[in-house]
Amino acid sequence: MLRLPTRLSDTVFVVALAFSAGAHAGPQSLASVDSARKISVGEHVFNDTEGNTLTGEKGYITVPEVRGDPDSRWIKVAFIRIPATTPTPAPPVFLLHGGPSGDAIIESRSKRLNVLTEMQDVADYILVDGRGLGTSEPRLSCPVRPDVFVYDFTRYRNTLIAAAAKCIARHKGQGMDLRGYNPREYADDVHELATALGYEKYSLTGNSFASYWAMSIIKRHGAHVYRAALSGVFGLDGAIDLPSEMQAAFEDLGARIDANPDAEKLFGQRKFVDVVDGLMRRLQQSPRDVTVRFNGREETLRFDPETLTFLLYLAGATQHRQGAAKLPGLIFALDRGAYQGVADLLTKQLEAGLKAETPEVNVSSIATICNEVNSDAFMTRFNAEKAKPMEAHWTGSFAVPYSTLFGCDELDIPRLDKSWADPFTSPVPVFAVIGSFDGNTPPDGARRALRKFPNRHEILVNGGGHRHREIEALWDDFLPLKKRFLAGKALNDVPEEIDLPIMEFDVPPWIARLGFRMGLGNFILGMM
Repeated sequence: MLRLPTRLSDTVFVVALAFSAGAHAGPQSLASVDSARKISVGEHVFNDTEGNTLTGEKGYITVPEVRGDPDSRWIKVAFIRIPATTPTPAPPVFLLHGGPSGDAIIESRSKRLNVLTEMQDVADYILVDGRGLGTSEPRLSCPVRPDVFVYDFTRYRNTLIAAAAKCIARHKGQGMDLRGYNPREYADDVHELATALGYEKYSLTGNSFASYWAMSIIKRHGAHVYRAALSGVFGLDGAIDLPSEMQAAFEDLGARIDANPDAEKLFGQRKFVDVVDGLMRRLQQSPRDVTVRFNGREETLRFDPETLTFLLYLAGATQHRQGAAKLPGLIFALDRGAYQGVADLLTKQLEAGLKAETPEVNVSSIATICNEVNSDAFMTRFNAEKAKPMEAHWTGSFAVPYSTLFGCDELDIPRLDKSWADPFTSPVPVFAVIGSFDGNTPPDGARRALRKFPNRHEILVNGGGHRHREIEALWDDFLPLKKRFLAGKALNDVPEEIDLPIMEFDVPPWIARLGFRMGLGNFILGMM
């Protein structure tokens, strides 16, 4: 997924890159719903590309689009339930998706069945698609033309807001009420589903926006939440990353890069963050314009500090190790003045991403992000940090409130009262995994979100980013510990920090240095 220089969880700006699971029927009218039979579920056989099969259940719960409104229409929230195989299961575990452009059900189909079976020896496992998303009905998405994507951020934002406005108008014409799409309704959907399935207590797990969703459920229905295992954490007050927190995460990433001996071969005695700092200062004084061909047309890409930060996030370089592996080569090339080569490389990657998946704008995603409200106290601190000179926090300088970024005011999105962001204390036990260089949900922000949970166990993963599956692949104990926690067992013997292996680079330094010395910089960039 592409990123912006703020915590956008798995969104491409406001675009949800998700595949439709086929045509969906519209929501039932209020008159046609039997309130005693609002949940429908049936046996379903799941398959993967390797020929494996799994029998579980698939269904919908029918809920009011706007709770408390007697005239509200009814919509369907989709779920999958995989039964536990243990004779003594723990309270059921609900998997919440990221985004909120993500969807747990479609995501699970794209991987092997182990995504569905990983909790079977602990508890029933329920995957939920948020209202308006994934396989829930109606799916509030509209396709977006690839030519919406441009490098001029202001033009891009205005074009995309126009596309979102058309999508909202389309779904309003089909009866949608925008008041029904916010974290409070998302939270009540999960609790209502748990109750309808006969569960008095349940656990929550997920990454990124799932952590915000989980905290929303705990705030609304904490007495029913058994445990929560989260990663990529951010809280109800502070959905925007503070610039200082983003900068701290970036400096940690720089330390991870410096720990690889290849860094010295690329940058000599200079620290990686110092190289970036010098590059930013040069671009602030003298921006560089290059021309690229994107979607069959010429676009001007101006390299300045804002664009560079933006492009680093597009490349995923400050969020996960796969993207970070490209970062030393990209910065080395830019430090050598290869702006055209870097622009061509990133353009090619963006075009490939647009061809691989059909871009969409989703109304539920936009409205929910616009409802990640913040308290006045938090915004005072955010604005104070934004007022500092750019040099104080290069990578955090361009963090913006989502209301500005997503055009929430222009789109007239109904908003939750600021009291939604009021801090609350909860005894619910939380197991939180924090990536040390996570640029989407920085460690300091995660700790701030968790401080009101006295029964928490935080693990700092040194060398980890935002992707919990990437951390899981490199840390063998991650999934067993999460399962142990969700089974109700103590984690007293678990360390507070673990170290992942040294980060590798995409391009060997000797190839990069030799290539640029021989005037083959663009060829080297083509290897990335």
